[in-house]
Amino acid sequence: MTVQLAIDRTELQPGDSVTARAVVGGGSDDRVQGGRVELAYVNRYLDEERQYSSQGSTTRTVTRSDTVAAAMQPLPGGPEGPVAHGEHTVTLTVPPEVPPTAHEPEGFGDLVRWEVRAILDRRMAFDPDASQAVTVFSRPEQFAAWAQSAPVPKAAECPMELEMSTRMIKPGEGISGALTITPRESFKGRRVRVQLERRRTDTPDNLHRTETLEGVELAGATSFEAGQTVRFPFEIGLPAGVPPCFVTGKSNMHWFLEGVVDRRMKSDFVVEAEIVVYTGTPGPGAAPASQASTAGAAPQPIAAAAQPAASAPSAGSPSATAAPGSHPAAWYADPWLHARLRYWDGNAWTGHTAE
Repeated sequence: MTVQLAIDRTELQPGDSVTARAVVGGGSDDRVQGGRVELAYVNRYLDEERQYSSQGSTTRTVTRSDTVAAAMQPLPGGPEGPVAHGEHTVTLTVPPEVPPTAHEPEGFGDLVRWEVRAILDRRMAFDPDASQAVTVFSRPEQFAAWAQSAPVPKAAECPMELEMSTRMIKPGEGISGALTITPRESFKGRRVRVQLERRRTDTPDNLHRTETLEGVELAGATSFEAGQTVRFPFEIGLPAGVPPCFVTGKSNMHWFLEGVVDRRMKSDFVVEAEIVVYTGTPGPGAAPASQASTAGAAPQPIAAAAQPAASAPSAGSPSATAAPGSHPAAWYADPWLHARLRYWDGNAWTGHTAE
């Protein structure tokens, strides 16, 4: 017996359905004991393989694959056997919490690969099958809880904060904000930067892989004085084609935004905030990702038609060196003229701008 497969769509999100048409043909086969159409993903991950001998044991890292059927429908039987010949139409729905398609372009390749498969189950023999690749996108709300915690500074002697315009982005988009540093002790930094980092964990042996993307330098050599707050506005983009956040039974992928002060011959000062990288659109009833709560997010600026016609700071606007508490929190004309408006949070200028 043989099986052929066609599907009505190749791009899906959680909650979407795909209709598959399986055509069973060929001669009778008494080894066939059933058939099915399934929507499945293959998760590739790293594992440690241990080998033992009289001289001891050795360990090597190998790549393994885990196949998970997320949805399945059996093919109906007929008078001629467990699977009827002819055309069968099956509809499968993507479950809500499945991992999205994920691919690492820098060498490892597919992390999560999806396909629709029609399979004839033959007893103690090769199973005829046919498959069609599909792409499953993630919705931002799937992993929204990952981005709820406050940014975490890594050194008590140098409190650092990250303000971000959003903590949920798609590949090809960006984040703007401000890195705030208030050291408890004076020190000299070689440079200040922000960077994006992805961290993959293959859970069977808890193997960690970290990839730090090229960052954005905010300042060169800088002297920081104890108790004095310094604020660095920033904008950083996420390249297209990078893998999104996901979690499976064998691996997971997390993304972080880091603010870093590089120090000579000493450990760097770092603050990090987890972000969500997704590839699809919000589900029905979900808030747009741009409205998701963020740490240190500024209020939305007033509508463009009502914005003041100002191209330079007015007399009532804070200056570039205004003292904390000198003006109420609000949108003012940008004193650096990088944008039409910049948000003053009541104590300092932020990285939030508007045109």
